[in-house]
Amino acid sequence: MTISRRAAARLVFAGLVLLAGAAARAQVAAPARWAATEVKTPKSSPIPMPTAPADAWTAILENVRDNGKYVEGDETFPARFSLEDVRGSTAAAHTEDEVSVLGAVAEDDGLFHPLFAEIVSENWTIDAKGDWRIEQWMFLVRIDGSARDGMHNILHETPDRHVLGEEKLGISDGGQAHFDALIERWTKYVAPK
Repeated sequence: MTISRRAAARLVFAGLVLLAGAAARAQVAAPARWAATEVKTPKSSPIPMPTAPADAWTAILENVRDNGKYVEGDETFPARFSLEDVRGSTAAAHTEDEVSVLGAVAEDDGLFHPLFAEIVSENWTIDAKGDWRIEQWMFLVRIDGSARDGMHNILHETPDRHVLGEEKLGISDGGQAHFDALIERWTKYVAPK
């Protein structure tokens, strides 16, 4: 099985291969609805990571639940509901944002049980050589809205998507601002009908 660059980055980023496999084995048919999800104020973390305001995070979860595309889990990834927003032509400089809620459909109740969320933002530009330069921010977020982990990379790819290299930058510079901007963006996002 071949997986995309974004999917490969997610596996490395989240470190969830075992969780994904376990969640995938628990999959049944696409759920009609989600199990109840309660957003609570997160406990403080010894490592400062961003946290979304509870009302904003609840709005994002509800938007993903109500408007997200459902993808069944498999042996590689858990099931997920996702919203994607691409601004600009993908043949030219553009931005791709995605918010996904990953989880599993329980056999006993047939409901989707959210486990965590992932917020990805990519800014695609074309460099002087005609190759893609992709600035990527990724945040793995607990269901309570607190970021568990984050990643900031610059990917370099040929026009036909062959990866030339990657620069790992970390989130210490600008991570909070990017997280806050993505939370604000997804709080206001209206899915196309």
